Order: sequence, then structure tokens, then C-alpha cells
Amino acid sequence: MRRTQIQMLAGWISLLLLLSYTAIHTGGLLARYINPWWLGYAAAAGIEIAIVSLSLRIGEVRRSGQNPAFFVFVLVATVIVSAVANVAEGFQAAEGALISLEGIAGLDPIQAGIGLMATGLISIIVFAMSEIVGSDVRAAERQRIRRQRAAERKMADAEAAGRPQDGAGFPYPIEAAREKLQQMRDLSRREAQERLLDLLRQDPGLPAAYLAQAIGRSRSTMYEYLRDLERQGRIRRNGDGIEVIE
Repeated sequence: MRRTQIQMLAGWISLLLLLSYTAIHTGGLLARYINPWWLGYAAAAGIEIAIVSLSLRIGEVRRSGQNPAFFVFVLVATVIVSAVANVAEGFQAAEGALISLEGIAGLDPIQAGIGLMATGLISIIVFAMSEIVGSDVRAAERQRIRRQRAAERKMADAEAAGRPQDGAGFPYPIEAAREKLQQMRDLSRREAQERLLDLLRQDPGLPAAYLAQAIGRSRSTMYEYLRDLERQGRIRRNGDGIEVIE
């Protein structure tokens, strides 16, 4: 396993463990304000997943050139809710009582600081780990696209030089080289079109600039893919944007 894969795996494991910790604390707090109690834990799980989702979404919005201010506001509010819940539940576990001004006033400052770092700051760490994991996922995708394009260029250069080669570097006939190169291009085109469909399923009104950047193609190529998908009957245009036909 390569170093980058180990780092990504470690990041995911760390994030899942931290999410479990904060979800239990947040769920314990919310369960006291709702009946049945288990809905509180369900809501807590939603809050923790939202932290990760919003973090990933902000990265995509920034890359598309849009203003992520709304998503940042919601993310900060979500992290605050999680942090407050962690502090409240941590206080109850340590002191055996609900948090209050009177209870806080009676705490030793050092113990209060330790409790705050051991509870409230966990939510900040979750936010940071979400950013790291999201960056790793995006970097891995960019690296995969670069490797694929490098392989295509290598095949094209070998064909142009009259010395076509396969992936192992062995020469083979021109026709076979052309066929393999075309297969790679077709595969890349299909993958890009499937990515387009996934994006449009999530939001039919995504701007063209964002779609082109998300699939790693120029805007003109992206429009060509859309026309191809429309001819295949897989999408259709409506007043809200582009609808995917399942």
C-alpha cells in the first residue's frame, strides 16, 4: 500500500472515530429535549455527517468560482452546536449534574480548561479532519486523471513516431495501437459522461463552468458530451436546467 493510501486510510479512520465520539455527546444532549429519545441520536448523527458534507461542498464551490459564504456560515453554526453539546455532556459526565453558571463558577480553572479542550475542541478537530480527508480525495482524483492522460499521450506519441507500444513497452502493429488508443479515449469519455450524470442528478441547475471543471474538460468538450447524452436519451433540458432520465 502506497504512502498516500495509508494517509487517506488513517484520515478516514480518525474522522470516523471522532464522529462517533461527538455524535454520542450531541445525541445525549438532544435526547433530553425530544420524545422519543432516539430521535435525538438520529439528529446528532445528521449533524456530524453534515460537518463532513459541508466541508467537502465548500471545497467544490470554491473551485467552481462561486461564493461559499452561505455554506461556511452553516458549517460554523453546525460546529458550534456540536461543540456546545460536547461541553454540556462532558460536564454532566464529570460533575454528575447539568451545566449551569453556578456549576461553572465552582470549577477549578485548570480542570475547566482541560474539560473544554477534551470536549468542545473535538468538534474543531472534526472540522479540520473533514477538510484533510476532502483534500486527499480530491488530490487522488486529480492524480488518477493525470495518470490516465499521461498514458493517452504516451500512446499517441508512440503512434506518431511509428513505434506504438503497449503498457509494458513492447512494440506491436499500428492498427492494434490505434485500436487500443481509441478504446482508452472511449473509456475516458464514458467516465466523464457518467460523472456529468452524477453531478446533474444531485443538482440539475449546476453552472457550465463548474461542470466542465468537475470532469476535467474544457467547456466546449463538456457541451459536446451533453449533446451526446441528449442524443442517447439520457438527459433532457427543462426550465430548471438539465434533467437526467433514469
